[in-house]
Amino acid sequence: MLMLMIGYSSYALIVLRSTQNTPMDQNSPEDIFSLGTYLNREQYGQKPLLYGQAFTSQAVGYDKEESVQRHEKKNANEPDKYDIVEITGQPVFPSEQKMLFPRMFSRAHAGLYQQWLGGIDTKPVEVHGEYDGQAYDFTGEMPSQWDNLRFFLSYQVNFMYWRYFMWNFAGRQNDIQSYGELDHGQWITGIPFIDNALYGDQSKLPADVRETKDTTSSTACPCCSDSSACSGRPTAERKASSSSGSFSSSSS
Repeated sequence: MLMLMIGYSSYALIVLRSTQNTPMDQNSPEDIFSLGTYLNREQYGQKPLLYGQAFTSQAVGYDKEESVQRHEKKNANEPDKYDIVEITGQPVFPSEQKMLFPRMFSRAHAGLYQQWLGGIDTKPVEVHGEYDGQAYDFTGEMPSQWDNLRFFLSYQVNFMYWRYFMWNFAGRQNDIQSYGELDHGQWITGIPFIDNALYGDQSKLPADVRETKDTTSSTACPCCSDSSACSGRPTAERKASSSSGSFSSSSS
């Protein structure tokens, strides 16, 4: 019990800091209600994980939620009190415009989804129903589950996870910021026929793209004859150490 009390007492720092009205004071968690909002990360909104809307879905209304807010005092002598107010909650989407495992759900990123997949074919869906006493009837659009999974596998899994993973355990092409280009910031093995099959002939890349401070290679090859190449050190560093080693040998 003592350990629990000590552990949870660390949250008091959030409230104590907020009461000093520091320049960075998001949500101003000075009481138990605003602290709950802060800890629940409500300022970031909600994202569908297993079931929800796609980026083409149209909201038919918004949930109404009750929130407890601190009453603004007119003077310091007034007692503390709280008001219950109604606020606009999360948007409500019709079931016809929801899908399993939605990976492309943000309307703000619709253009980027299209760009990454090279175009998305949407299909028309008839949407009708009633929400909060108001009927709705319109023709909407939905992406296919195939395009949804293509984005998940090619961007979220391959580009945003596997690429970073292989930087550490195989090699890094260069330190140029990548937006999907085959010659910018990809992972490489250092084994030419594999890298060439993945991204094209790497020997034809310009020197300033092929060899940068963060370029590493051959770390995926367990039986590479050059042990320094398998160390994961940058290419420039390996060349420097190799040159200094040759000079030492010749001088001795």
